[in-house]
Amino acid sequence: RREATGDQPEASAADPVTISAGEILYGSIVLEADSDHATPVVARIGSGVLAGTRLIGAFATAERQTGLLISFRTLVAPDGHEHAINAVAVDGISGAGPVVSRVDQRIVSRYGPLLASTFLAGMARSAATPRTVVLNGNGGADIAQDEPTMKQSLYAGLAAAASQAQQDLVSTRPRGPRVVVTAGHPVGILFLETIAIARDRDRDTNASGNESR
Repeated sequence: RREATGDQPEASAADPVTISAGEILYGSIVLEADSDHATPVVARIGSGVLAGTRLIGAFATAERQTGLLISFRTLVAPDGHEHAINAVAVDGISGAGPVVSRVDQRIVSRYGPLLASTFLAGMARSAATPRTVVLNGNGGADIAQDEPTMKQSLYAGLAAAASQAQQDLVSTRPRGPRVVVTAGHPVGILFLETIAIARDRDRDTNASGNESR
């Protein structure tokens, strides 16, 4: 039987927990996520009747690599039951939509090898070019080019290898900064749709027994 106190009815242990659209619960990230690896995102609610509940979702990298846009589609209640949800994460520190712990610009790994290979290829091509001579004769000027030497041939091979390495580096180098959300980073979980979750009766019974002692 439900008893009322004033105009507010007392919640029964059989009543589901209702999370309304627009409601925010607070928790933290369980597993580190970064923009280089498309791993699932796991968060845990930290307080309230749903404390310990885990949320599973995915992320997309925000424009200009300012953070990760995290969305949650599965809620795993403490009793193990799964519920489909529609929720997004809000950074618990900045209050912004993209969640971020740190951004690694990695300038050296993005541009260092590419600059080095470009410089090497240019130097090798220059050293591999045979000497050009202008010959003045009665009929005018003629341009002659020396036969390439063994050393110049070696430089030509080095230039070709450096050009191939340059192409490989362009295709494999990091494309932008690495955005990281570390384990333990605080987040707000904003629910976009209302959901009702059955209570964990054993947990509620234990909690009521502890309160009555």
